[in-house]
Amino acid sequence: MGNDIFSAVIELNKIRQQAYEIYLPIVEELCNREVSEEELSHCLDYLLDFADDASMLELYKKLCRRFVYTYPRRFRIHGLLQ
Repeated sequence: MGNDIFSAVIELNKIRQQAYEIYLPIVEELCNREVSEEELSHCLDYLLDFADDASMLELYKKLCRRFVYTYPRRFRIHGLLQ
């Protein structure tokens, strides 16, 4: 049983790393251009699927910092602005 848990953790970490490698260029590209609120919202939602991972959370925060003044209402909805 312990070996099964260990194997699952290893696989989960691989998935997290793959997600980071996929989303890093997407986030970089979005940060370098203007995006619609809908496009931003979708990407933020997808990044939240991996919010328990520090590197993915950094990507989320990078998008937030880039667009917080462009779409302030979006970030109030997410609870990031009071």
